[in-house]
Amino acid sequence: IYVGLAAPLLGVGIGLLLGIASAYLGGVFDLIAQRVVDALLIVPGLILAMVITLSFGFTLQVVIVAISINMIG
Repeated sequence: IYVGLAAPLLGVGIGLLLGIASAYLGGVFDLIAQRVVDALLIVPGLILAMVITLSFGFTLQVVIVAISINMIG
């Protein structure tokens, strides 16, 4: 239950803050933020989560971060 609640909240929170900052600041920050989100959307979510968990270990925090990164875009 912890992963199911924490991962979406973290992913949506980061995506919301990134979107607000991108809209408010505009310019170069907006272009960089768009390219980062586009790069995240190109990679399949399951493969990205597997690479992150294999790289950093199978702890609960790493699994939450790996899932939430997929939800940013």
